[in-house]
Amino acid sequence: MRGSITAQPLVNEQGDALLWNGEVFSGLPVKMEENDTVVLLNILSKCTTVEEICQIISSIKGPWALIYYNSTLKRLWFGRDVFGRRSLLWNLNGEDDSLLCLTSVACRCEPYRNQSYWSEVPALGLYSVSTMNMFEGGPAVVSCHPWLQN
Repeated sequence: MRGSITAQPLVNEQGDALLWNGEVFSGLPVKMEENDTVVLLNILSKCTTVEEICQIISSIKGPWALIYYNSTLKRLWFGRDVFGRRSLLWNLNGEDDSLLCLTSVACRCEPYRNQSYWSEVPALGLYSVSTMNMFEGGPAVVSCHPWLQN
């Protein structure tokens, strides 16, 4: 662990929020005395395009799972490293797919004990969903952004 322990979710003045379960081995400029969650939120908060966010996340080497809200783009981002070494589960629920649930741990509880309620987020890339559409009662349209080659 680097730097001081940071309570999560980490939220900045812009309203961006980050939940980070990971370790940055390389790919981002994180000094030994710095906290990688703080550094990552600061870098992501400067991004103004989908491409910039995908480039930053694709550059991270190490095991991780994240959920990140970017207030500028009004998008919720989530995913796991290319090898899927940290847990991140999802469920797209509701008759109109309007409810997206994300968690790192879950149990098989009634009434879903015999169903595949939760599944691991595939480690195929970074995922995002527009929160504008969801706030207006529309479906949660999830986009997959494949990993960028570094």
